[in-house]
Amino acid sequence: MARWWEGYPWRMIQTNMREIDIVGLDAQRYVENLKSFHANSVMVSFGGTMANYLSKVEDHYVNPNVTHETNLELDKLVRLCHENGIKVIARTDFSKMHRSVFEKYPEWAYREGENLDVLDSNGYISTCQNGGFQKAFMDEVITEIIERFHVDGIYCNMSGFMVVDYNVKLHGPCQCDNCRTAFKNQFGMNLPKKDLPFANMADSVIQAYQKFKSMVTASQKKRISALIKSVNPDVAYCSVDYVRQESNTEIGRALPHWQYSAASNTRTIIGCGLGADNADVDFMAFSARGTSVTPALQEYRLWQALSNFGGVDYFIMGRLDNKEDTSAYARVRKVFEYAYKNESILAYAKNLAKVLLVRDSYQIPNPEERGWIRLLTELHIPFGEVLTSSLGKRLSDGYSLIVLPEKGRLSPDICQALDNYVSSGGRLLISGKAPQGNGKPLASLGLQSTGKTVEAEGANIRLSEDDKAIIPGLSDRGFIPLGKGYVSYVNAKAKEFCPIMPPQRFGPPEVCFVNEEPTGLSGLLVNDFGKGRVVWLPWTPGTLYYTEGYDIWFCLAKGVLVDILGVEQISQSLNPMVEVTIGRTEEKTLIHFVNGTGHFGTSFFDPVPVSDVQVEIPWEYEDIRCDNLDEPGNVRFELINGTLKISIPRLGFHACVVITKLKSRN
Repeated sequence: MARWWEGYPWRMIQTNMREIDIVGLDAQRYVENLKSFHANSVMVSFGGTMANYLSKVEDHYVNPNVTHETNLELDKLVRLCHENGIKVIARTDFSKMHRSVFEKYPEWAYREGENLDVLDSNGYISTCQNGGFQKAFMDEVITEIIERFHVDGIYCNMSGFMVVDYNVKLHGPCQCDNCRTAFKNQFGMNLPKKDLPFANMADSVIQAYQKFKSMVTASQKKRISALIKSVNPDVAYCSVDYVRQESNTEIGRALPHWQYSAASNTRTIIGCGLGADNADVDFMAFSARGTSVTPALQEYRLWQALSNFGGVDYFIMGRLDNKEDTSAYARVRKVFEYAYKNESILAYAKNLAKVLLVRDSYQIPNPEERGWIRLLTELHIPFGEVLTSSLGKRLSDGYSLIVLPEKGRLSPDICQALDNYVSSGGRLLISGKAPQGNGKPLASLGLQSTGKTVEAEGANIRLSEDDKAIIPGLSDRGFIPLGKGYVSYVNAKAKEFCPIMPPQRFGPPEVCFVNEEPTGLSGLLVNDFGKGRVVWLPWTPGTLYYTEGYDIWFCLAKGVLVDILGVEQISQSLNPMVEVTIGRTEEKTLIHFVNGTGHFGTSFFDPVPVSDVQVEIPWEYEDIRCDNLDEPGNVRFELINGTLKISIPRLGFHACVVITKLKSRN
């Protein structure tokens, strides 16, 4: 029997309860506000760093504003939520402890540097994952919350090792006695002083530390999951039973803005086989938690999540009834209401994409990954996403193309599985360094050897007539810049195209021409392996497209994907800033459109309406009906020679076309 969270159509409101928010808590009003958004789940801050109830766990610091009356009101809030069909997720946080707890248990703290300094955030001290606060104490608090309040789920905020503080400053490995002893016993080494991204990944100590962190985090996750299920198997544990990610901003974060955050996060969670809950973070920065980001951006994120077959989630500081910036409420309510009214149609739809892009982590994708996410989206090639760790489970799911952006290190098992996939007829698109397992590149790459990489700054591909023949979209171009990245040095058996020239002379203008001989390196390699094909770009065009955005890399990607690898675009005429996804339930096919034309530089506005929106998909069944959920009647379709052509006269922010097979009248 399925658990409640399996395939659950999330309509989540997260209310991060501040110390002051327990004052004036009115359970009835709180739930009525949730109902006005058509929320079916809510996240409420319960405990860990600070308890919002009268905890009986020793050393569990209690919010000084908690009284007997507020204690009863929190009980009532949970009861009323359940009476109204709203799931309650208990937010906990064990990454910080009150200074009074630290003074009693200094061995629970995270320690930094030679002086073993602690990190103090306004009287709250960062804890270590190997300390008692995140072990026995954590277990006691979680058990109490489940047994006392009968919540439906547990969310543990900022689980894992310290990475960044509230000033967005990165910190190094914890140097506490617990970490030192555990690392020494396990690896026979002393802890490193630096962590990624400032450390050398090739360093054996850093490699050991990365493994150490993964093992400690996995062990904690397994322990907490087992604990929760032992108390109540019907309680969902975030990161095990479902995954929750965020679309957020931060003042001073490196530009450009990542406009596909909600879409990409949702696809990745689903690709790993878990329920997708991506939070639209209302506030613009740690330092500006009281100010909302542009309402148009919030609506954009929610449409992206819904259109990629996930739920909708809105994350605020405080309560709905005492929030001072309510500028986004109308937009958020609109999308939540849409998801609610159309739940029977939208829920449980599966992504029909035949292209799968591989990401390294749930965190913000690296620039090369972001570039290929942009390219696939803007070329209107439907795709899914998956983490590298889950790739092996998806290779037998019928994908015709796997995209591997900058995946230099893979396990030997994954390498073998990818080679088998290609040999059986699959296709691979690789950019960046050659994927290797234990120092051996994929056999399907067609390499005799791999060597060092060389700097590419100032270097260009000089397009030959052969290059233009395989990529017709570059027929009027002469060069493709390689930017400031690198090119992998290879000795290849594969077919080589796009010869790379030495760095150009920058000036004076009188000498800015190319007369040197090619370097012997190639910018594009094609290798047929078994029944399949591999295309390798041994540099980083995705990064260049993401950061610079010029159409030369867009044209190159289109040529590689469409002309060389035979991938079909769902539309060739649609504005690139309109996102298109296609999914299916047991009875219906869904095509979502999200208009992203409101993204302008560093700002997000309402989109400019797009006229004559058209897509084409292979289709065999003739007796069908097409409906536009957003504007009934606003859709045209025709079936010609096995191709279903669908058009919408006008697209605002979002549209969903529902294709229904009609039952025979015979």
